[in-house]
Amino acid sequence: MSRSNEGNDNLYFLAIRKNKVTIYEYNVEFSKSIISDIEEEIKRSENITSQNDDTTQKVVINNTNNHITPLKRSTNKFNNDYLINRGISIYREYEGVELATCTHDYKKIILVRKNDLNVAEIIDIKTDEHISYIKTKTQIKRIVTSPRDSHIVLHCQYKPDISNKNLYIYKIGGKNNKKKKKKKDSKETENLEENDQNENKHNNLTKTGEIIYNESLVYEMALNSYSNSNWPFFKWTESESNCLCLINNQIYIYKDNNFNAVSDKLKLEHIEFFDVSPEQYITENGENNNGSSNKRKVFLATYERGTKGNSSVFKIFNLDNLSKHIYSKNFFNSDEIKLKWNKNGTSLLLQIHTQVDKEKQSYYGSSNLYFIDTIKLKDVNIMTNKGLIYDTIWSYNQNKFYVCKGEIPADIVLHDKNGNIIHSYGKYKFNTLKLNNNEKLLLTGGFGNLSGDISIWNTISKKEITKTKSSCAVICEFFNDDKHFLTATTHPRLRVDNNIKIYKYNGLIVSKIDFDELYNVIILPFNKIKSQPIDISINPNSDLQKYINKQLGIDSKKVGIYKAPGSTAKTFLNGLGIMARPPKPKSNLPPGCNFVDDEKTSKKKKKKKNPKNKDKKEPF
Repeated sequence: MSRSNEGNDNLYFLAIRKNKVTIYEYNVEFSKSIISDIEEEIKRSENITSQNDDTTQKVVINNTNNHITPLKRSTNKFNNDYLINRGISIYREYEGVELATCTHDYKKIILVRKNDLNVAEIIDIKTDEHISYIKTKTQIKRIVTSPRDSHIVLHCQYKPDISNKNLYIYKIGGKNNKKKKKKKDSKETENLEENDQNENKHNNLTKTGEIIYNESLVYEMALNSYSNSNWPFFKWTESESNCLCLINNQIYIYKDNNFNAVSDKLKLEHIEFFDVSPEQYITENGENNNGSSNKRKVFLATYERGTKGNSSVFKIFNLDNLSKHIYSKNFFNSDEIKLKWNKNGTSLLLQIHTQVDKEKQSYYGSSNLYFIDTIKLKDVNIMTNKGLIYDTIWSYNQNKFYVCKGEIPADIVLHDKNGNIIHSYGKYKFNTLKLNNNEKLLLTGGFGNLSGDISIWNTISKKEITKTKSSCAVICEFFNDDKHFLTATTHPRLRVDNNIKIYKYNGLIVSKIDFDELYNVIILPFNKIKSQPIDISINPNSDLQKYINKQLGIDSKKVGIYKAPGSTAKTFLNGLGIMARPPKPKSNLPPGCNFVDDEKTSKKKKKKKNPKNKDKKEPF
């Protein structure tokens, strides 16, 4: 079991499964030898098939013509079991877990055990030390921390007979936590009660046995009814200078984590959703300003659902002046919305979805996408054709975005900072878009109801590097080393064959873990890895593709359909086994002649059958 993660380039990820949470470590050195391992497995499978099918192979070879190839060995003989737990070791493991999540810096894990559902444990992942315990009166349902991990929000089960409060904010960061550790070590067993009273006054801590419960409660409230789309219910800006909360059609704003006084409020009828933009120093001319913090702008986006006869409204406010909105857009058909800001808050993507298509052209409803410039206060309609918006992703290093839209096969389109189309990757059966950290690679995948095809693109040359597959995958994420990504099949989307697969950027599967029930996977980028150059000169037609096809069980030489003996029809397969056939030759006969012949033959058959049926009915 590895414990030293300083100075290595290994990858870490957290797997949440039934009653257990495990942090795994993958040794990237195993990725370098994957091709040699595949070749060894190919030789082993060939030896097995040659021993089992030696006689049948000789018969086929002796009877072959010049244009017929020898008997192909079945790809089912190739066994991928060598990939199971390859290069993977357990870094941390926690038993009896009901709920688990991580802080924003991914250095701490927060657990709720099954034997004590109203206690949250905060554990340092590297040292495996318990930093704090937080105890509530009812069962904890959800957990989230502030952007700088100074505060934690606990959403608990509402039981008015036990407690009329079920939403709490505790302070977990800052200098107070370090003082608590020193006081915990310097305590003497003789004066426990006196010390506990002094700590309650200053540090808000009580001691029960060996567990110190953090009672630095800064805010609590009752939340009877809520919408899952508004989680987390408290939303901070990146610097934690502002915290916003929606309560009964009114947004309350707290500054500098002072929850004792409301700095500002905004009331809107029928409000259902709100979001806060990233912070950015912007001048009045729209240029970046790295100077004083007084120039900093933060935008507040709100969505009000329309009532009978009234349209839904999307508004943008300047957080410094909530008296009047700076932008608004009305639309009648909308059931839900999604927002995605760019890194500096100067633009956002507004996705609108209606579950019922009034034109009755799609079973899955209809979607629309708008690009909104918060500086120029202009919008561009991105969805110009029919279909759905499957995925959108902003480029963090460059102010541009990718969209997967339309009907399957969907269009993969790249837009610039003004919403104009830069490049179209074409139409494919994809619904997922992912970028690695240095944004040199774009992953497009078809997961969920699709077959699981994956393509990796070079974002500079806009060309496809490689293609692979992950059937029944639900989760797909890049690691922080820019060279690996994982896919996961989780429960309850699929109740069997739950697994995690680790891929190299060239499409090769380098490791695999099987689970009985896997609920979620979280990549832990706490291990800082230096960015290294990536070979993006490979292409799908390279020799590397044959190893990928071997892992996926695809035989590029084998024809995918039955071909009758003596048939002259020519068929071929591409790299992923997709069949392509030439068009059928046009008949010289007049239109409808086949229909007439079929009709005549069917009548003759009926005439022959009718006398027999009558003879059988005569005795009755």
